Amino acid sequence: MLTTQQAREIVRDCILEVTRVARKVNAQQRLKIFGIDSGTKLKRFKSMIIKHVGRRKHEIAATDLNFNQNVLIATIYDLIVGKATPLMEKRRPGGYKKEKKRKAAKARPRSSGVSRKALKDYFLIDAESERSMVTHELIGSEATGDNISGDDEKGAERPSDEDGFNPPSPPSRPKTEQPHQLPNRVIQCTPQVEFRKELLPKKVYNMAVFVDQGSAALGAEVQPVKIVLSQEIQEFELDVWLDCSSHFSVEEVRDPSRITVKTETGVSDELGFTLTVLKAPDNRPMYLSAFFRYNERPCGKITRYLELARAGLIWKQFDASGKPEGEAVLPKADASPSVAVEIQAKPAEIRTEVLRTEANDGQHYTLKCHTSQDEWAGAWNLPQVTKDLVNVYMQKVMANEGDARIASLEGAGMAFWDAIPAQVKALLWDALEKGAKTMSVISEEPYIPWELMVPYKKIQNPRRPLGIELRLGRWITGDYKAARQFVPMKNGYIVCPKTSGLTSSAQEVTFLTQQLRPDFAPVEEVVPASFTGVNKGLAGPSRHVIHFICHGKSAALQTLELDKPDTLDCSQVRTLKGFQAAFKDGPLAFLNACEVGGQVLALDGVGGFANSFIELGASAVVAPLWPVQDKVALDVTRTFYSQALKGVAFAEIMQEIRAKAYDEGIDSYAAYCFYGDPMASTTPT
Repeated sequence: MLTTQQAREIVRDCILEVTRVARKVNAQQRLKIFGIDSGTKLKRFKSMIIKHVGRRKHEIAATDLNFNQNVLIATIYDLIVGKATPLMEKRRPGGYKKEKKRKAAKARPRSSGVSRKALKDYFLIDAESERSMVTHELIGSEATGDNISGDDEKGAERPSDEDGFNPPSPPSRPKTEQPHQLPNRVIQCTPQVEFRKELLPKKVYNMAVFVDQGSAALGAEVQPVKIVLSQEIQEFELDVWLDCSSHFSVEEVRDPSRITVKTETGVSDELGFTLTVLKAPDNRPMYLSAFFRYNERPCGKITRYLELARAGLIWKQFDASGKPEGEAVLPKADASPSVAVEIQAKPAEIRTEVLRTEANDGQHYTLKCHTSQDEWAGAWNLPQVTKDLVNVYMQKVMANEGDARIASLEGAGMAFWDAIPAQVKALLWDALEKGAKTMSVISEEPYIPWELMVPYKKIQNPRRPLGIELRLGRWITGDYKAARQFVPMKNGYIVCPKTSGLTSSAQEVTFLTQQLRPDFAPVEEVVPASFTGVNKGLAGPSRHVIHFICHGKSAALQTLELDKPDTLDCSQVRTLKGFQAAFKDGPLAFLNACEVGGQVLALDGVGGFANSFIELGASAVVAPLWPVQDKVALDVTRTFYSQALKGVAFAEIMQEIRAKAYDEGIDSYAAYCFYGDPMASTTPT
């Protein structure tokens, strides 16, 4: 299908062709603003869309373009993305263009008595097989073979005895094998930001941000851009968001702030801007950051630190290893990404990003929120360190029982809602009112439980928590990349200590190892579940899922109780070879530890298992934020796996699970948090 970026290009080019006036195209403006203000112009504009969609090997029906001059540009994007279909998925009456027939005939092997049409139809690659191939590419396998037709066309359906010829049936093969399809290519680039010219000494500087194939600049913190693209794409665009410390202001950035990367070279053009010095250096770091998105999804970043010398601003090598006492140490973005951005992935309707500022004190952040209606970016200053803020409320929740605990949970959710900026509350409320269904949170702040927030305008009439209203995925990461949307679940490891005393643990193991067959197999239980046994057991063959059933507790570090007397804390898992091997292919980690958190709630802060699993390479994590009941843990496992294996989005399953907490008055259901992409599922996008 076409991407949102391609839809933007189509609309921009069509407006230019109809009006002959080049203008910036804003998604929130209406069509008539651009001069398409008559029925004649509107009809021509729609014809242009059909033409440009066709140039991209897709088609869209005129009846699908049902809009008038007052339509939002964003709505046209959505129509193009949702309604355009690849030409290869539909046979057009009358056959194909002569030029395509000529290329197909030239590429086929010579054979007497075989019609051109029959040969071409013989090499059909259907839409389902192509999707399977893309899936195969994204999980690390390489496709091989040649493009038989010599162009982008995949062929048509195989005939019977049409044209007086019955070609032999092609050998059967698994649909993931595509010997006649060129493989996707992986493009990896290094983000760069450099000085270009000093305009006013020590005051204003011309700067440029771009990507290339060089090494990272000395002292820069870099998360490389890594994109999976089909072979025929010659270039692609990256949106750029610039941020800086309070010492500077970023100005004169073109709209849209975007660079174009040539796939042949992996080098982009430059996005120019000016950097103005606002205040003298102090004890806080001076920095400039650029964040890159592909198809509205994070895919890389660069941060460079500066100092003011006698000659003016210069780059410096800054050691950002020091963190405030008690705050989580997130992984640094200084290594190649383990996961490439998926070519068919879709952005969430609500996208929230939380980034540290130069204060780096767990209290001051930069917050950006984007919805289909609008976006906002600005300072998020909290009344106290987020770890302490969250724990104050959650300790009050844990001090109560039954209905009182649910009431405390809702009260805490309203307090968390109060803590976010008024502009973000307005954006979220408006998006909910307009029917938004998905929300992603990519955050360098690890404590605020967005899924528990209770939106309200009047305390007498609150909405349900965000984690029930929305398919919400939280991704706690020190780099700037989105989580995977395709997470296979065909097999797994289970860690279940025999000395745990959990009454439902045996039933949970039986359910995972026996009752889910053949959809979930092989499933291997790691025995013994001792410290050494788990490390050795997880070093075996790669598995899609790693599932823990045990007791847990929180002290200075979150800790799991293994076969007595062994324990395992979340700092140790990052160093063990078995865990490193188990997580190298990006499994789903499911932590069903019935007392993780105890009465001291770390909420995946310092040394949290979810944070460690993500750093190791997990594609998604499910974990409780506080102690859960044994029977609830079993019910959650049954619900999650049964629906996930049917292709239901993980975040949608978590919506259903959390709702039980408020509907049935059992807080354990609300404890489960989903770390990952809100559209993540076992079904390829």
